[in-house]
Amino acid sequence: MEKIRLPELLAPAGSPDSFYASVKAGADAVYLAGKSFGARAYAENFTTDDLIGCFSYAHFYGKKVYLTVNTLVKQSEMPELEPFLEPLVEGGLDGVIVQDLGVLRRIRELYPDLPLHASTQMSVTGGYGARLLKQEGVCRIVPARELSLEEIRDLKEESGMELECFIHGAMCYSYSGQCLMSSLYGGRSGNRGRCAQPCRLPYETAEGYLSGSGKAPTHPLSLKDLCTIDLLPDLVGAGIDSFKIEGRMKAPEYSAGVTNLYRKALDRLAEGADRQDLLTKKERTILETLYVRSNLGDGYYRRRNGREMITAEKPGYNGASDTVLEEIRSRFILPEYTEYAPAKEVLWKAEFVAGSPAHLQVCLKEDPKLQSQAMGEVVEPASKRPISRENITEQLQKLGGTGFVCAKGSEPELQLSEDAFYSLKGIGELRRSAIAALTKVVQASCETCQTDKGTENRETRFHSGKSSVRETSGERISVLVSSLSQLKAVLEVFHGSKATGGRRIYVEESLWLSRTEEIKDLIQENASSCEIFLALSRIRRKNRSRSVPDFYDAIQGSLHPEGSADDAPGITGFLVRNPEDLGWLWESGLADHFRIIADASLYAWSRDAAEFLLEYAEELTAPLELSERELGSLKAVTGCEFERVVYGRPCLMVSAGCVARTFERSCPAGDGREPVYLMLKDRKAVRFPAEIDCVHCMNRIFNSVPLSLHREKEPVKRLEFTTENGRETQEILRFHMFGGEIPYGDYTTGWEKRPVE
Repeated sequence: MEKIRLPELLAPAGSPDSFYASVKAGADAVYLAGKSFGARAYAENFTTDDLIGCFSYAHFYGKKVYLTVNTLVKQSEMPELEPFLEPLVEGGLDGVIVQDLGVLRRIRELYPDLPLHASTQMSVTGGYGARLLKQEGVCRIVPARELSLEEIRDLKEESGMELECFIHGAMCYSYSGQCLMSSLYGGRSGNRGRCAQPCRLPYETAEGYLSGSGKAPTHPLSLKDLCTIDLLPDLVGAGIDSFKIEGRMKAPEYSAGVTNLYRKALDRLAEGADRQDLLTKKERTILETLYVRSNLGDGYYRRRNGREMITAEKPGYNGASDTVLEEIRSRFILPEYTEYAPAKEVLWKAEFVAGSPAHLQVCLKEDPKLQSQAMGEVVEPASKRPISRENITEQLQKLGGTGFVCAKGSEPELQLSEDAFYSLKGIGELRRSAIAALTKVVQASCETCQTDKGTENRETRFHSGKSSVRETSGERISVLVSSLSQLKAVLEVFHGSKATGGRRIYVEESLWLSRTEEIKDLIQENASSCEIFLALSRIRRKNRSRSVPDFYDAIQGSLHPEGSADDAPGITGFLVRNPEDLGWLWESGLADHFRIIADASLYAWSRDAAEFLLEYAEELTAPLELSERELGSLKAVTGCEFERVVYGRPCLMVSAGCVARTFERSCPAGDGREPVYLMLKDRKAVRFPAEIDCVHCMNRIFNSVPLSLHREKEPVKRLEFTTENGRETQEILRFHMFGGEIPYGDYTTGWEKRPVE
């Protein structure tokens, strides 16, 4: 039987204790963060000295360490990046996990051979996005956790890249990197590692809908923890390269215990064990109770969404028994060595010949090619008592804390003059010198990432970048619509207005695909003075959603490339919100004929990130989470005039989940003319519209009140309409164009005066 190629088992560590415990429990690699730039700001995390010590320890056992630099980084923080990374790269860092495009670009330029891994926070869902990042120097993708096994297989085949997928731990309700709820309501940004976990709070439907069973879920946004022990054969078969355990905020007992159980299961799988025999009944019980938030599920690998994925009742950690925790401590935390991190046996050769320098050679018993030596002072004739074989052997056996032990049943091979004298202190110094050198030899033999990440070997770009960024001339107002009534209202205001400045309409993809011909008729009659752009889906997926090829077929007849001779109305540009669509537009060549605007979800928090995106897009949208002062500083260093959202309900979550299905309601797809919303109400009676997007099979949860920056003078501004009807749309648009009395009540200024941590 052909031996199964096992993927890397990647464990979390939020503290040094967790790190060492994970290695001793059987991890192949560990991911962790320093004191800066890591997406678990409340973990203990590691000092620079801690990290370098971890690198040395890991490499001693042939393991790897990846550093999470997976937060969005503000312009003011970018100068701190190189001083933070420099000693770590020199100290042996094996790879870095990134979210921020500016950080990605900066690290690639500073350290072209350092492996770059794209964080799940980038929401990579397919081959187009993966290939775009590949040409930017990324060698590994941590895809969105929402992907099915089929999508993961396709992603592997289409990209040819390493894939790192989660197999155990907590799950976010929103696509990672697409959640702003914690940020807006508590100033604690999930994009900065400070999520307050609003998805774990209770919600009910404002309309009072109950489930079919007569009891509504109290926590409809709280996903069960992920546990894939029964899916391991399928995950291995999907070609995943690294199995990732979530949990850097959890105790060392969690890291060690979960890691060891998956280690056992994978090893048994490699030996031919059946699926049901990967863990014993006792081991399964331990796994199911080790810091689990109420319930376990197998995530999205075999389903798109459903109530069975939700904890439903109040989520809270089930504590493992004291007996189990003590057993984990005694096996993996307290011992100096374990079966997965054993002391390495060494053999000695020593020469203590009077009149010649002392010489000591040491090698590994299991691999004698790994050896080192040390030279000492000249051995003197003994004036009184000569050094004995017993003296030398005793000194060479003092290897505590080094990772080495003298090979069992062996004695040092000695060449010793009968009258030789050498001090015990001198022998100890020789031993320490030889062991230090051997440690470096062993660490250097650690297998490193074999794929060459050097810039000279990166794949040729499928585009040469934007030759020129088209600057906006003067003022412009853009409007995003998600319903036919809104589109009609906006066209009526624009058509009947003589106000100066550019005008643009973004039509949500779901609306366009549902009512293509009616939209084309409307803009044929009224949009002669407007640019028409398609606002692409926030997430692009295969598998029961529109894949890129299917989507292109659906819109091909509506495209109106620049320079075309006919006057037919159509799409002249795209508002892009995710890496998959950005990669598709460039790889297909459409970017050469249509204008591309990067939305706020393609985060440009720094000059480096802006410059990255401006190689693919002509304009950028101002990041929502930056304050007025931070945005002003960014504009100053980039020279870029961002389009800024000055009105609209911020999208707080984008989810593959479906609150309608969670409440056991039938799919409320409607006729496509108007978005379908289910109102969620929190414990303070605040109402959040949850859009049920059946075109793309996803939910978007919007803020309870709109963002309004009507007091700010923005030359390039955007209004985004969601729940507004036609009359409200017209009143709000006229207010933002001409002024007057504000036509809406409660609103928020969002992050304008309140920078996120």
